[in-house]
Amino acid sequence: MATHPNQAAFAKGLQILLTNWPVLRSAVDQGWGGDESREKEQWLIDTLVGYAGERGRRLEPEDVEDVLVQVLSDEFDTVVEDESPRHLGRLVVRLYKECVTGNHRMLETLRLEATKRPQTYSVIQPAAADNAMAQSEEGSDNDDDDDASGSDGSEYTTDDSDDAMMETDGGEGS
Repeated sequence: MATHPNQAAFAKGLQILLTNWPVLRSAVDQGWGGDESREKEQWLIDTLVGYAGERGRRLEPEDVEDVLVQVLSDEFDTVVEDESPRHLGRLVVRLYKECVTGNHRMLETLRLEATKRPQTYSVIQPAAADNAMAQSEEGSDNDDDDDASGSDGSEYTTDDSDDAMMETDGGEGS
């Protein structure tokens, strides 16, 4: 089944956020997850895309934080001792809530931030990510109430479309 543009936008934004997260970047670059560290990174992204679609409006920053901490512990033998998973959880939920309604402003801001440093893995600093959230909120008049559910309960839909954005395919990515 073809990927809905809102799901693709969320997946791209999530990829930007996670691949620029210093903890995950170090774990992957240093091979803390073994020879398959890069595959594990992509698996984490795909898993979160599927998880967000399944949880829909019930997606909470704490849920995302728990997934991040658990995967880093289990797959990369890494304990995160800072507040970055909590901050990242908030960003992921905000990105999801925007993308599900067709608002891709935060994604565009994240893309812009990421392209400012194309030669290295840029670090999306909390201030830059917060600016992305603030900019996207300025033009956003949508809340959770505008979400529509797909036939499988996923929430990747536009608020002006009756069509389901995607059928959850077990977290396989775009």
